[in-house]
Amino acid sequence: MKNYTLGLGGIAGVYFAVIIYYLWQLKHWMEKFADFDIIKEIGEEQGMLNLSTKYAQESTMMGMIVYVLFFIVLWIALKKNTENKEFDDKF
Repeated sequence: MKNYTLGLGGIAGVYFAVIIYYLWQLKHWMEKFADFDIIKEIGEEQGMLNLSTKYAQESTMMGMIVYVLFFIVLWIALKKNTENKEFDDKF
């Protein structure tokens, strides 16, 4: 069970690392392109929204992969735990 707990924690860690990376990218690119005329024209807030929408679309696939992996590992861990309990109950 310990290995599965580590696996679930690792998957959650990867997901949070991806979120932090996307937030860092958002800040980085807004600082880099803040002087462009298009950003001045639409406003910094709208530029931030446009850029965050782009990253949200990209992160949707990563989120789906993480959720699927998380629940597959959780299902396997629960199944193994149940099998071990049934085996212990018979003897």
